[in-house]
Amino acid sequence: MRIQAVVLVSVMLLVCPTGWTQTKSLGDVAGSIKLNPEAIVEENKVVVDPRAGEKADGEMIGGVLADCSAVADQLGELVEQARTRTLLRDDPILTRMEESARELERGVQEIYLLRPGDGFSEPLGEALEAADICGAAGARVREDINLNNSTFTESKTEIARCRRQMGQARERLAVVVKTPGRSTAASTTQSSPETPPTDDEIIAARCGSERSKGPGAVDACRQRQYLSQAAMASRNADNEMLDHGVFTDIRRVCLKLYPRDFVGRDNCEQNRMTESRLENE
Repeated sequence: MRIQAVVLVSVMLLVCPTGWTQTKSLGDVAGSIKLNPEAIVEENKVVVDPRAGEKADGEMIGGVLADCSAVADQLGELVEQARTRTLLRDDPILTRMEESARELERGVQEIYLLRPGDGFSEPLGEALEAADICGAAGARVREDINLNNSTFTESKTEIARCRRQMGQARERLAVVVKTPGRSTAASTTQSSPETPPTDDEIIAARCGSERSKGPGAVDACRQRQYLSQAAMASRNADNEMLDHGVFTDIRRVCLKLYPRDFVGRDNCEQNRMTESRLENE
C-alpha cells in the first residue's frame, strides 16, 4: 500500500472519538477511505485531507536525508582529522571513523526502502543517486582503514561527493515541499516519464498476465510478490551477516536485473548473498 493510505488511516484513528474506534475495525476504516487527490473527502463525519499523506511523505524523506547528511558530515570531519595526524593501528579515531562509515551505510539502506507518492519522484531520484555514492564512500573509508592508508585521499573525495549529492537531494525535496499541490498534481500525470510506478502498480502489471492460467492465478501471483517485497524490507547487512558494502552492491545489482519483479529480485538477493557468505568461509 502507498504510505498515503497508512497515514490517512492513522489520522482517522487519532481524531475519532473513543467509542467510534472501538466499534470500527482497521479493515473497515481502510476500506472506507477514498483516495482522491483532487478533493478533501468526508467519511463518517471525519474530514480526510489527502495533503496529509503528501506532507508525511515529505517529512519522511526529509528525515532520512537529514540523518544521512549529518552522518556524512561527521565522517567527513573525522577523515580530515585523520589526515592531519600520525595514526597508530589502535587509534580511537579509526574506530570512530569505522562506526560512522557503517552508520552511513545503514542510513543508505533506509533511502533504498523509501516508497513515497509519485509526486516525489524527482527528490527520490536524487536521493537514490546519493545513496549509491554514499554507500560507496562508506565502504571506501573502511577499506582505507583496513589497508592502513593514512592519507585517506580517496575517502576524502568520495565523502565530498556524497555530501554534495545529499545536499542536492535535500534541495530538490525543498522545492517540491514548498510548492503547494505540486506532488498531488504530479501524481495525476499519467504520461510523465519522470514518474516511476508505485510498488502496487509494478505488482499489478507483473501479475496481469497470470489471468490466462485460471482462477486465483492473479491473486497467488500478487501474494508471492508482496511476500518477497516484505522479505526484502526486513533484510539488512547485519542479519544477513554481510559487509555493508557487499550488501549494498548486491541489492543494487538485483534491483537493476529485476526492476519490475519483486520475486525475482528477492531470489537474486538470496542467491548472491548466500554465495558471498560461502566465499568468505
